[in-house]
Amino acid sequence: MGIYIKIQIIYIKQRHIKMNLKILSISFLLLLFSITVTSEENITQISGLESGIIQIDSVNMTIDQSGLVSVSEELIVQRGDRIAILIPVNVQGLIVSDSKGNEISYESTQKDDKQLITFFLEKSNEKMGERVIIRYNTQQLTAKSGDIWNIEFSTTATPRHTIIKIEFPSDTRIISMEPRDLYWTPVSDSELWVYPQIKDFHFGFDYKIGVPGPIIPRSTTTTTTTTLPAQVFDMDKSIIGLAIILIFIIIALLFIFQRKKSKKEEIVGEKIKGEPKKEGSTRIKTSIINMLDENEKKIVKMLEESEGEITQAYIYKSTGIPKSSLSDTMRRLEKRNIIERKKEGRTNWIRLKDWVFE
Repeated sequence: MGIYIKIQIIYIKQRHIKMNLKILSISFLLLLFSITVTSEENITQISGLESGIIQIDSVNMTIDQSGLVSVSEELIVQRGDRIAILIPVNVQGLIVSDSKGNEISYESTQKDDKQLITFFLEKSNEKMGERVIIRYNTQQLTAKSGDIWNIEFSTTATPRHTIIKIEFPSDTRIISMEPRDLYWTPVSDSELWVYPQIKDFHFGFDYKIGVPGPIIPRSTTTTTTTTLPAQVFDMDKSIIGLAIILIFIIIALLFIFQRKKSKKEEIVGEKIKGEPKKEGSTRIKTSIINMLDENEKKIVKMLEESEGEITQAYIYKSTGIPKSSLSDTMRRLEKRNIIERKKEGRTNWIRLKDWVFE
């Protein structure tokens, strides 16, 4: 009888420990959720105020020595709808025009630190979408402290499609950037292309003028994800990261507890310890692979394995990607400066750009 009671007490204690661990895990999950929600509330949700936009193709920004930024945004909008887009408050020379250069009348309303530009395009039987270009100049995006300049910009983006092209003054050196996992490509010693991965996109650069050489130090150009030191430490992100680590620790403890209860012994470490390196491991930068969709990955992998040029027809036959989808995918890769296409007669030759390799 005494042994039976002792066993029961041990069993109850084990169940109590297990329940406490589960409660602790759920508590941290709730904490992480609340932190994430709070962080998101602190960021202006641009897309919630905008309407009628099908996609944003590009944002071209040219910064001069005085900090004046000339901006040109190209977007496809829905005909027959009210189109609304946010831009900075203090701008000069604002022009909204269609693809033929015809100016479009608009209205402007201030929304906090932005102004909401609204306009309307009549429905057309010929096409649903219309390319619109918004141009303006502003000094609201830049600031200077000592000899360090800063530019910050928020925009709605079409993830994995929009390209933000930034041309800095000559002899500019980037000192830091936010977010730290920004996808970027140095196009020249003064130009940088940025690839938004989320819809409500924000970035910031600290830079210094009068420093000859590449815009990004050569030690950091081996990847499109910056490793430059950030001057401002993001407390919200650090708290989220800490919460995630704690959750993983708790999950690991739960797993260990369950395994201790089990009388089965499993041998699980052998494959991990002696796992050989897979053949054909990629030489393409990991950050580039991560930003590609499935069709894009197939094409890039095939080009990498070819170690040279191959024809578009061969890619079509080998991958089985439909011709229309293949053409669109090729255009996206070419637009991102990942591939180069060369036409010889009726044959399209495709090769990878040199900068994509590690």
